Amino acid sequence: YVAVALTAVSLVPFNNLAESAAPLTEAAYAAGGENAALAMTGIALISTSNTVLIVLIATSRLIYGMAEVGALPRVFGEVNVNRKTPTAAIFASLVIAAAFCFVGGIEDAAYLTNFTLFLVFLAVNLSVIALSRKDSRFSKGAVASAMVGAVSSAAMLLTFSYSIAIASAAVIAAGIIVYLLLNNFKDKG
Repeated sequence: YVAVALTAVSLVPFNNLAESAAPLTEAAYAAGGENAALAMTGIALISTSNTVLIVLIATSRLIYGMAEVGALPRVFGEVNVNRKTPTAAIFASLVIAAAFCFVGGIEDAAYLTNFTLFLVFLAVNLSVIALSRKDSRFSKGAVASAMVGAVSSAAMLLTFSYSIAIASAAVIAAGIIVYLLLNNFKDKG
């Protein structure tokens, strides 16, 4: 990342890159003209679609795994006989992803995702710190790493707007409600 940033600022002034909607494409244009900019745009589209595909696959497998351990209804753990894939879990991840289309622009969805991830990182690091007080098997290095992780996660959370924090709280609350409803449905079924 540092090498890419240094290369970009050596090609285009940093203030131009900061204002650009596509700074790497602008740097590619400066280095190789229109064909290089077009290639960079293609690379960005392929990279983004690959990332989305990986997230959708991971989400469906997470839903499948949660159903396998009983945290979600069994229907999400059923595997299609012919394709050997968890069809209901894949459909659920599609519905979840489609819901994010209504969040706003891609930038808002990215901010929401990042805020929620930093919140999860903070919770995990605080859990390691809390568990280390009860369990002596945690090394001092693991606890120190968790402390650095907790502080850096908390610092990153402070960089987001209140509207993103409120939206993240709403998404988390909706997830808790769906979880409780599904568990209530599972207990009665």
